Amino acid sequence: MFEASLRGNMAKLNHYLDGVPGCGARTERDIRTQFFESIKYIAEMIKCESDPQLLSKLLNALLWDYEAEDMQVLAQAQIFRTLSGDIEYSYAKYNTLYNAWG
Repeated sequence: MFEASLRGNMAKLNHYLDGVPGCGARTERDIRTQFFESIKYIAEMIKCESDPQLLSKLLNALLWDYEAEDMQVLAQAQIFRTLSGDIEYSYAKYNTLYNAWG
């Protein structure tokens, strides 16, 4: 999802549960919960940040190989709303987000 949109992305993306098969359903659930808590925190940081370089780094922190089942949690975290500029941002911040995405 994000990897196709972020301009100049050269990263090889992984799913956040890669490398943990066989750890059990509870461990996977706990990892998923903590991962999306981090994503929600990054989304909140994007809303508050105005430095273009830091915004770019925060956008890079969202680059993961998401699966269809992740979309509902991303929507609940308001990732799509945050990245679309649906929130009232300053002109400079909106331009930074707009220029980062294809």
